[in-house]
Amino acid sequence: MISREVVTLFFITFFVGQSVSMISPILPSIRDEFGLSYAAVSSVLALFGLARLLTSLPVGYLYHKTSSRSLLLVGILLIGAGSGIAFLSASLSLFLLSQTIVGIGFSFCMTTIVITLALATKKENRGKVLGLNTMARSSAAVAAPVIAGFISVLFLWRTVFAFYLLLAVLTFILAGAFVRHKTRLPKVGEIEMKTA
Repeated sequence: MISREVVTLFFITFFVGQSVSMISPILPSIRDEFGLSYAAVSSVLALFGLARLLTSLPVGYLYHKTSSRSLLLVGILLIGAGSGIAFLSASLSLFLLSQTIVGIGFSFCMTTIVITLALATKKENRGKVLGLNTMARSSAAVAAPVIAGFISVLFLWRTVFAFYLLLAVLTFILAGAFVRHKTRLPKVGEIEMKTA
């Protein structure tokens, strides 16, 4: 039976996963807002990806130095802060900063979730649990463009980030309530090494 904490982590994965693809349908509006070329608007996605790339390894290191719950909460706060800055951004530099912050928050959350699930589940269930987590992330990638496109049609493109900020607040509350303070780390000798 899947624990409530694991289900909560799946939900957080779904929330965080939306940050990757929610911006896709509103890129034309962002380009028009800031007067960018098609090449320049790609920098929005590039900065997001670069922030993820540069912070994944440090977060993995921090996992063994602090609590998984703290890393998750910091990540969600960063995503919320970045979304708020994007909603209020009056210049391209501020908007790019917002996406960099969201990318860092993404890395905090996803790296922490994957490590936590790998350590907290039994060996025979690990593949199933990690597969379900991947499914949650893939579902977010499918749902986010639809949600963002719908919101941008009814309102302004910036409203997408206001909506995501609201989701960040709800996810922060959920994580604070149901994620344990510390996930047990394996002791020396408990990690199984397999060789061909």
